[in-house]
Amino acid sequence: MTGNWLKLSSFGAYVFFFLAFLTLEQFLIIQSNHVAILPLASAENNPLPSFYHQQQQQLQNVHVHRKLELVEAEDDTKDVSSSIVAEQSLTTSCTSATKFYMNEYLGLYSFYNSTNGPSWTWKNSSYGIPWNFPSQGSNSSIYAPINPCYENWQGILCNPSCNRITSLQLEKYNLNGQLPSTGGICELNLLEMMNLSKNRNLTGTLPHCLGTSTPNMLTLSIEECQLTGSIPISFSGFHHLEYLQLGNNSLTGELPSFLPGNLTKLQAIFLAGNFFSGTVWNNLNKMIDLRLLVLSNNLIHGSLPHALTEMNNLSTLSISDCSLSGSFPHGFHNVSSLEFIDINSNHMIGYIKETWLHSFSHMIEFNIGKNMYTGLIPSNISLWQELNYLNLYGNLFTGNYLIHLVIFLIYWN
Repeated sequence: MTGNWLKLSSFGAYVFFFLAFLTLEQFLIIQSNHVAILPLASAENNPLPSFYHQQQQQLQNVHVHRKLELVEAEDDTKDVSSSIVAEQSLTTSCTSATKFYMNEYLGLYSFYNSTNGPSWTWKNSSYGIPWNFPSQGSNSSIYAPINPCYENWQGILCNPSCNRITSLQLEKYNLNGQLPSTGGICELNLLEMMNLSKNRNLTGTLPHCLGTSTPNMLTLSIEECQLTGSIPISFSGFHHLEYLQLGNNSLTGELPSFLPGNLTKLQAIFLAGNFFSGTVWNNLNKMIDLRLLVLSNNLIHGSLPHALTEMNNLSTLSISDCSLSGSFPHGFHNVSSLEFIDINSNHMIGYIKETWLHSFSHMIEFNIGKNMYTGLIPSNISLWQELNYLNLYGNLFTGNYLIHLVIFLIYWN
């Protein structure tokens, strides 16, 4: 009995000093009926939960399972580009060729000029050589004067059997200007992956021709630029698209209605930080492989659709800083794959349900702050053994929160 009392006293002292080192504003606030618990763990000096950065990392590495690899050449005399191997390519119209096609060459030339190619920031030689155009070429020619595939131009990977570009990766290359509305990258008809993200002086609209001229696209990432306008209806032609990342631009219009119906193979949608309006798709469940849905910081309103309860592979749901209302749909606990939930700063109502605590067994970050949730905070929130970020700030919870907090800390440690 004495030993147990000593353990309890030691724990009580721990809790006392723990609370002493935190301000009331940072940890536990009781003001009238407004009670809030702020994060127990987050990145140092970082106002955003760590899962935002994990999402970014996931979206930067989404093509790992089908990436184009460089393998050792069979002998030292082979050109480096002969070792480029395409894995799981969708290309079915790749005709064997030893030279580079003029239409793709002219497309690269147009793209290079429209984005102020001479000012691009090149990486070191291990990434290849800077682009160079000794001659603009002629439309009457079938083949280009040089071969970017063989010369190992930076950011370009090709299918070696036909010398056609399948991947364009130019993240943080200081592209400056607008994407050509015709020609340009739309000439890269066998393109499967394109990443132009973090070129903060890249402006203009998304080219309409992309959706019709690059039907094999698997990964499209153009985030943290200055794009405007809406997502073109032609993007409904991306029937193979798995990863769509257009976050942190100035895109407008309603969330494209064709996404769930036409882009059924999507695994990740990242459209946060734009000016999209409308409601979350009622047919969301058509995208059965969707794992990441990130729509935060937009003008989205309305309630979450019942279709959400049928998303059996969804691990991340982030729709914070919008104008959502209503409650989570009945049966939400069926989405047992969820690990990250962030609906901070909306107008959501309801309470934390016991079924969530049992179903979301791998919950890592849970953020429902600044809504209108009521009721008690369940004492067995400790069932979330993997939880590392909890934000319930700015709701209307009631009850003896110090007791619940102590219980939570017992399991936390």
